[in-house]
Amino acid sequence: EWVVLAALRPPPPPPPDGWLGAVGIGDPLELLHEGGWWPVVLRQRKRPAASSKKKSAVLPTARQAARQTAAAEGAPAATEAPAQPPSDGLKYLVSAQANEHLVQWVESGVLRPWSSAEVDRPPPPPPAEWVWPREGDEIEVEVEDGDRTVWCPAVVTAVLVDSWLRAEINGTALTGGGGGGEGGSSTWSDWFTWQEEGVDWRRGGAAEAAAEE
Repeated sequence: EWVVLAALRPPPPPPPDGWLGAVGIGDPLELLHEGGWWPVVLRQRKRPAASSKKKSAVLPTARQAARQTAAAEGAPAATEAPAQPPSDGLKYLVSAQANEHLVQWVESGVLRPWSSAEVDRPPPPPPAEWVWPREGDEIEVEVEDGDRTVWCPAVVTAVLVDSWLRAEINGTALTGGGGGGEGGSSTWSDWFTWQEEGVDWRRGGAAEAAAEE
């Protein structure tokens, strides 16, 4: 993906020794998982018994794979995983920020302080009655086209467990057929949350339903 320089930032510096001692239960952290850093919340810490066995990961790999794919499109593959500091001997129970039931016991070497900006925090969980979109669903996305706004057709291509969804937008209805894709392409992808439904995106048929009312 092509981005402006202002949208990039360097990786955070290594945390000081013993930094996890100051982290409280419920504080945000980042977890190294499948080559990337993902937002989690600290739920518990303990010193494992000598005979305890490492538990298998239960955080959803589909979410990680989808977001890694979106971030790595057009970029060269990483040659090696980030270096991990030595473990402090404790076990830490962390959960996905958007779902406290998705948990995993990990060691300190795969954790680092929360480094993302406030705008990067995952959205709160959607209400229980919210209907989750599915990959392949047809939606419409609001796009600015000069001095007007146009609802362009789009197709959902990914849905993450924290309610982020990615859609491929068809901008052929825009003036001149141009769009937000690379080089003015008429098709491009963008990310949305459940909170933006009805404002930045709407489900297919929403316009007809509103007209009937």
